[in-house]
Amino acid sequence: MFWSNRFPITRMIAAIGLVQMIVALSGWVALAIILKTRGWGRPDVIFRFSDLADFLRTHPLLALLFPAAWTLWATWYEGSSRGDSNRIVLGSGILGILALLIPYLEACINPGVVPILLPR
Repeated sequence: MFWSNRFPITRMIAAIGLVQMIVALSGWVALAIILKTRGWGRPDVIFRFSDLADFLRTHPLLALLFPAAWTLWATWYEGSSRGDSNRIVLGSGILGILALLIPYLEACINPGVVPILLPR
């Protein structure tokens, strides 16, 4: 019980950082599955993938750097502040979760378009 009484903010930062990592990884896996079912990687596909879906699929490490950077910032901010910083750390962590979730949801819901093919 010594750890939980002395460092409650550390557990909150670790939990929010873990949720952010899970959101980034599960969003990337879901997007990979959706794009693969639409023909990602095949040369004969006529489906045009959106720029956001293409960017998120080809650069997965950028989404994983965000939780790491947020965790380092939250730990530094908690250590350097003298007042009540729990609300700021919690609020920024929740905004970070939303900032990771919204682009992946948008890319999964709208991965691209099929061009209209008119007969000649």
